[in-house]
Amino acid sequence: NALPLPGVSSGDWGRNGPTHLRLRDTKPMGAMQSLLRRVLAEAVHADVVPCDVSLQRLALKVAMSAPKVSCCLNGMRMESYVADASAVLAEPPLESTSVEKAMLAARRAAEELGCETRGLW
Repeated sequence: NALPLPGVSSGDWGRNGPTHLRLRDTKPMGAMQSLLRRVLAEAVHADVVPCDVSLQRLALKVAMSAPKVSCCLNGMRMESYVADASAVLAEPPLESTSVEKAMLAARRAAEELGCETRGLW
């Protein structure tokens, strides 16, 4: 929750309803999720990650491939979430250059969406 996007809270999730950003595919997909999925997929290239990979797998793969990250917490209350996490764990991590490009792309997208960046970078 380091990127406080407009309309998205950080801190105690669920206290005021579901106001956190959910990085998962939905139909229809929200504007923030669509933008983040597109910029992450473009940053890591379709030859490394299939173009039809779900947002939740893409976000988890980028997070788990980040240098110096030894643990990623994700919700696994449904079998499909466990399957997503298992699939990502079975794949090799992304190259550090791809992760850096993805993180920078996500930062630019957050700024485009009106993210409050003061004190973050």
